[in-house]
Amino acid sequence: MPRYYFDYRDDVGLWTDDSGEELSSLDAAERATLAALADAGRDMALAGRQGCVSIQVRDDSGFLLQGTIMLKTAANHRVVTEEAEQPAYSWTRR
Repeated sequence: MPRYYFDYRDDVGLWTDDSGEELSSLDAAERATLAALADAGRDMALAGRQGCVSIQVRDDSGFLLQGTIMLKTAANHRVVTEEAEQPAYSWTRR
């Protein structure tokens, strides 16, 4: 089975995977990347952290794919149109 290496990068630095993991295919490596990004996003959210995490996947021949997750918040501002000075959003209640 091929060996895939998962290098992690975030706002702090880069962690290079020196041991890798044997997986059946590149599709399996992509699924593992998505699962790891979901875990990283959950951990960041629970810690109240914002930022980006990227995972670069490579094999012995080089770079294969990259996945990235970003967690950011923005202030909730009321958006007002200039002409009518009415909110540019609407609420629907059920």
